Amino acid sequence: MNQIFRFILIFLALAAVLLFLGGFVSPYLAARKIIRPPLGTQVTVTAFAYAPSPHQTDATPCLTASGARVRRGTLATNFLPFGTIVKINDQHYIVEDRMHPRYNQVVDVFVPSTSEALAFGRKTVTLTVVAYGKAGQKIFPLPAGPKQATVPVATPEAVATVEEESYGRWQQWQGGLSYLQRLLRAGALTNVNRYDVSCFKE
Repeated sequence: MNQIFRFILIFLALAAVLLFLGGFVSPYLAARKIIRPPLGTQVTVTAFAYAPSPHQTDATPCLTASGARVRRGTLATNFLPFGTIVKINDQHYIVEDRMHPRYNQVVDVFVPSTSEALAFGRKTVTLTVVAYGKAGQKIFPLPAGPKQATVPVATPEAVATVEEESYGRWQQWQGGLSYLQRLLRAGALTNVNRYDVSCFKE
């Protein structure tokens, strides 16, 4: 009888551990849902900035997930295709990079230094989809394409798809803590630009 009771306790303990770990792992394994909204679609997103530092990207901070080199105007996001050109506050950006899978309806603007990324902070912005092109192309002139009527706000389908991908507040806190840890490891209390890599000459 004691052996059966011990077996049940071990089984329940293992199940609890697996459920606990699953809560942390599942956001990281979530599939990205990429949407292609009509030109002119506007979507309100949270915006951050990132610099070419291995602590904020990976071992190749000068290369984006699309294979293009980082530059002013590079944008990282998970819900738009590579080559999507968007307008934020009268500035044009092109989607050439991806973020961690837990981030949805979020964009990351490339800047050349960690100090500039910290100064950028966290903002809520409205982006407008203005064109579809290819990663690595010049942002101007905008690629020629079929003319479409301007859509004043995001289509219900686009919003629903993006909202399906959003995670809870706990995952957002995890992301914030992870970013803070990376900054502290990069020497945020001393020289914030210490680990930045020079990817281009301005």
